[in-house]
Amino acid sequence: MPAVWVADMSETKPNRRWFRFSIRDLLLITLIAALAIGWWLDHRKLTKANSGEYAVYYLKYANAKAVSGALQQLFASDVSVTSDARLNAILVRGPAKRQNEITALLQQSDVRPTTIGAQSPGQ
Repeated sequence: MPAVWVADMSETKPNRRWFRFSIRDLLLITLIAALAIGWWLDHRKLTKANSGEYAVYYLKYANAKAVSGALQQLFASDVSVTSDARLNAILVRGPAKRQNEITALLQQSDVRPTTIGAQSPGQ
């Protein structure tokens, strides 16, 4: 008699293991992880950038652009200085300990210019 192999119907499919992924699944997981890490890094950068105090100084006599350049050179490491020429104002972002020093410097630099050698109108 010829030997005939008959499949046993009681055999079941092997269970799918948990860590068997397709390429599509791996790409999706990589995309989700990259988006989460990118958002976290951007959020951390934004919160670190906004951690200092803001102060606006409106100048009466001094040129805001020249003064902001001088302040940026003096406090380049931990202070951000921008100027608004239209309002003749300076926006300073930095730690509170530097704000007091900047206030003192601006009070010294924003004085009425002297008129040495100018003729009075009556002469």
